Amino acid sequence: MSAWLVWFLVGIGFLILELLLPGFIVIFFCMGAWVTMIGMLLAPEMATAWQVSLFVVASLASLFSLRTWGMKTFGGRSEVNEDARIDDKIGKPAVVTQAIYPPASGEVKCLGSFWRAVADQPIGVGVPVLIEAVVSGDGLTFKVKPAA
Repeated sequence: MSAWLVWFLVGIGFLILELLLPGFIVIFFCMGAWVTMIGMLLAPEMATAWQVSLFVVASLASLFSLRTWGMKTFGGRSEVNEDARIDDKIGKPAVVTQAIYPPASGEVKCLGSFWRAVADQPIGVGVPVLIEAVVSGDGLTFKVKPAA
């Protein structure tokens, strides 16, 4: 088997590994393997020590020069302000999943998640409600009212 083909297959292996692992690091070893493959196509008689050296240098160079850019580009965005996400639920519809009998709390389902809920009046299971406010300091309990 040709050395360039071996480096190509090593690159494919690293590419598959990158798809299976989080972290955005293994892809740079794939790049290093493919740079070495190109080196082998240009200089087929390259010694094994030079191949390994080229692989290490190319991998580390791509890692240090491209990882920051890659993380910014492919890393996604995260919400920093948790309170803003909780406040977004105010005014949204929900459904009571555990009856609310004041002053005890019940449970509602809103946007696919379950939340503790309190109300000024008893509300039975299955009743549609609207979220009025966040009533707990941890943001896990909402005040609700029946949807009219």
